[in-house]
Parts: sequence; C-alpha cells; structure tokens
Amino acid sequence: MNEGHLIEVESQERENAAVLYLCDTPFLLTDLLGPLGLHSNLYWVLLQVPHGKLVAGRYGDVDLMAGPLRLTTKRGIEWPPAVDHLVAVEAKCAYRSPTEAAVKAQKSSFGNVQQVRTQLEELWRFVPFNRVALLDIVINPPSGGMDGQAWLRAAAAAADSLHLMRRTLADRLPADSGFGHFAFSWGSVVGADERQRGTGAPLQWREARENPHLSDPDVQQRRRELESNLTRILSAWPSPPQIPAILGKHPPPQAKQ
Repeated sequence: MNEGHLIEVESQERENAAVLYLCDTPFLLTDLLGPLGLHSNLYWVLLQVPHGKLVAGRYGDVDLMAGPLRLTTKRGIEWPPAVDHLVAVEAKCAYRSPTEAAVKAQKSSFGNVQQVRTQLEELWRFVPFNRVALLDIVINPPSGGMDGQAWLRAAAAAADSLHLMRRTLADRLPADSGFGHFAFSWGSVVGADERQRGTGAPLQWREARENPHLSDPDVQQRRRELESNLTRILSAWPSPPQIPAILGKHPPPQAKQ
C-alpha cells in the first residue's frame, strides 16, 4: 500500500487501507473499541483474519478483531492473551467526490444492505464473537488554506459528508439490531495523510449488545473452536512490547511463505 491520502488509494484497496490507517492512530482506535468493552489501551488487534482459520468451512475475512490484554507483575503482558471477550468490526468505506457534493460507494442498495447484515450475522452465529459492530468510514479529499483555515475546512467537509450519508446510515441495520454501528467521516488536510493531518473520530450510532446466541449449544461448539484456533494464531506472534498491541494482518511476517 502506498503512503498518501486515502482518497488516492485504489478503490479496491481503500477499505483495507483505511482500517490500517485507523490502527496507526491508537487514540481513534480506542474511540471505536472502548464502547465495545476494550478500555485503557489494554487490547490487541488483528486484521483480515480469514473466517476459515477460526472456524472450519467458513468464508470471508474479519476486517478487524480485538480482545483484552492483561498485565502480570512478573511477566508484564500475559501472552498469548485470554480469549474470553472477543470483538469483531466489519468495515465499509465510502468517499466524498472531489468534484461534486456527493458521497460515492455508499453501498446503499437493497442487495448491499442485506449483504452487510448477513456479514454481521456470520460474526454472531458461525464465527461467534461477543460483540460485533459495523464501521462506516467516509474518506474526504484533503483541504487546503492558510493557517487554521485548512483544518476548519476539513472538519466542515467531513461533517457535511456525514450529513449526505445520513439516510444510508439510518437504513444500515434494523431498529432492533444488537450489532453496534459507528460512523467515521475522516477529514484531511494537505501536507500529510490522515494519520498526521486528519480530523474527526468514530461516532457511535448504535450500541453493541452481547451476542445473544452464545447460549446455543451449536454456537458454543463453534466458539470453542474459534478460541482454540485463535490462541494458536496469537501464539505465532511474540509477546508485544507495548500497548495497545497492534499486531497487523494475519499471518505474522515470519510465518509467510
């Protein structure tokens, strides 16, 4: 992935790039993961883990998954970590057109909405996490101007993009859904990419509830499989030297062929 503003990234790579940029700004990541039960930077994060690596026979990737870290007096970070509270985030990425007042790639059609809901349901029933959330990211072109004007313009553009997408956001999930929902319109300023010169933060639109299916025997069996496979996956990484532990994409670099 090339460095630069997210609007410059190829469209098919923009979603993954946005999640990677988010992980490079831990204070924004904590705004997302805190409401999901992971607080005070005491968490680990993995990206793009194939469902089939967690539960056999399943397809797709977990865009972002995370769990808590525990500290010990003798060893520091307990590693591999406990996997008793696991959260998953499904990310979608739209973008503000540089040439018109419109947000593109909203994925607002009936088919796209149903696909999003199916993807979230997968993370409850078949690759079962404790809490699951949808993250809608809107990328905005960089703003310019003298002194603080650029930052004000970037913030205003980001807020306007969120307003333009409000109907799509409102229709993403059913009214009684237990999935969390966050919206992040990421403003940017010329001179550096969003990680250094970005505005905004993930806003919680809907609170995530605990997975109601974890009492189902079939789901419990899949959860035990997930925990066993995930512990093995996490063990492939060395104990992280700092918190939060942003491990990155699966598999770890030394494990790649």
